Amino acid sequence: TVQNNILEEGNFGFQIHGGHNDTITNNILDMRTMSAPNIGAALIQSADGGSMYNDVVSRNIIYSTATSAPTVWVTYGGTASISNNLYYNSNGQPMDGAYGDNLRDSSMKYGNPDFANPGGGVFTLGSGTAAGAIGFAAIDQGSMGLAPTTAHWY
Repeated sequence: TVQNNILEEGNFGFQIHGGHNDTITNNILDMRTMSAPNIGAALIQSADGGSMYNDVVSRNIIYSTATSAPTVWVTYGGTASISNNLYYNSNGQPMDGAYGDNLRDSSMKYGNPDFANPGGGVFTLGSGTAAGAIGFAAIDQGSMGLAPTTAHWY
């Protein structure tokens, strides 16, 4: 289970590669300016063509600031149940829900999550957020990152 994470930029926020019974839910995937056809929020790829089953990707926010249409899901021979995710591009560009023939978000939602300051890394949801449409639960960013410590290692 991958839940309550905020992932910024990179080639992919996550990758499922031949796994089964994986659940990826209630995460924020900030793609920033990524828009290449082989780069997206996630890579779904089958390792051997038959070991992927019962993988679920739902109730995530996929956010972009790309000036051209970003590819959201990249798939190479894999499948997963993808539904009920929220998509938003701050530049008004469309979000491509799939790359490949076998991967679609069966219940895509579009709308502004109304983040406080995504460019500054603050993903607090605003009062008018569209995230309620997918049942997204706010993520407490106060507990994220490295824990403060008084111990020092030399």
